[in-house]
Amino acid sequence: NIIIRNNICSQNLSFQIVVDLDIPVQDLNLTVDYNLIDGYTDDGEMYGNNYVEGNPKFVNPSVADFHLRKKSPAIDNGSSLNAPSDDFDGNKRPYGSGYDIGAFEYQGNDDYNLDCNGTRSISCGNVVF
Repeated sequence: NIIIRNNICSQNLSFQIVVDLDIPVQDLNLTVDYNLIDGYTDDGEMYGNNYVEGNPKFVNPSVADFHLRKKSPAIDNGSSLNAPSDDFDGNKRPYGSGYDIGAFEYQGNDDYNLDCNGTRSISCGNVVF
């Protein structure tokens, strides 16, 4: 019983989602759905069902800030099925018309401004990510 749901798979070096087992996929109780895929290579990979493809528009992945910016294709495109009621920040899900894909539920804020160290702040001169 393997479920891969509501995940963001983005720019991994080798692949995004691959099932590489000695058991044929059709013999597994495998569900892959409602994931955002960024960097599909078609080298044995799978999308699953109800996927979204595109740049997730993270706030600042170089410093591991995987919050979503507005207009991210992950916003409102997740599944409520077995989804946690809170995100990694403790915010209630869903916010808006649906569950977001990924660890963080977009809170409807404008894009974050990042200070010169790449951390979220009110402003950093003219630098906006």
